[in-house]
Amino acid sequence: MSKRKILMIGWEYPPHIVGGLGIATYGIAKALGELGHKILFILPRITGKEPKDKNIFVLGVNSRYLPFSKEELQKFLIETMNLQSFNLYQSQSFIPPEEILSSLEKSTTLIQEELLEVQDITILEGGYGKNIYKEIQAFAEFVAKIASKLKSIELIHAHDWMTFPAALYAKHLTGLPIILHVHATEYDRSGDNPNPYVYNLEKYSFEKADAILTVSNYTKNILIEKYGINPDKIFPVYNAIDFRYKEKQRSKKTHKTKNCFIFRKNYLSKRTRLFCSCSKKSNRKN
Repeated sequence: MSKRKILMIGWEYPPHIVGGLGIATYGIAKALGELGHKILFILPRITGKEPKDKNIFVLGVNSRYLPFSKEELQKFLIETMNLQSFNLYQSQSFIPPEEILSSLEKSTTLIQEELLEVQDITILEGGYGKNIYKEIQAFAEFVAKIASKLKSIELIHAHDWMTFPAALYAKHLTGLPIILHVHATEYDRSGDNPNPYVYNLEKYSFEKADAILTVSNYTKNILIEKYGINPDKIFPVYNAIDFRYKEKQRSKKTHKTKNCFIFRKNYLSKRTRLFCSCSKKSNRKN
């Protein structure tokens, strides 16, 4: 098997983890690195405490060293700040990143000011707050600028909808093939009332992707039935288990009453209500 140089785009990565997305993307990157593939993993923000694994280099918008000149970095910073008032984001309709960024570039006037120290400011949070749409677009421009400077990268691999515009814009500038990894769809998160912005973003991205990886056949069928995507370019890849993980020794204390506490996102795909219903019936039988 030939070894690849992959530009991987993520929204979460240890130790900054909100849910299963960060764990899954880390596991995939780590496994590919161990197979000999070289991964440049780009995130909106890094903490400096990311795990150091073989063949994986983690880069964030706030990294101390970036492959930009001062002039290029200054331009990016000012454009990012202008996103806060850019009127295209008032709409809930997804607009392709190449169109937004083209309009943004035309509307931006470079201001002569002292260059800010990247490591001392927070450009992007990388979370799921009220500015997420703006951060997604700013992140897309950052990733595309990085991708345009990397001559040896052969493939772009993006995880979930927040990173899809970054992959699309990088493809637009470099012509590199993109693989979109779908860990959950908007239908999994919102049921039959999807957020139109996220749905349109996902649909547009799926149509433009060279290949799509889903975490199950169930997810693949959603892409076919709800998004109208050609099944020939969708490949289910199930999440794996790292059997090298050693579970910490459990407490030997016994409890007469067993309590179950569920702390998770209330997505339909998590089937929390179904679990509670089954548990209730199981207790009645016992």
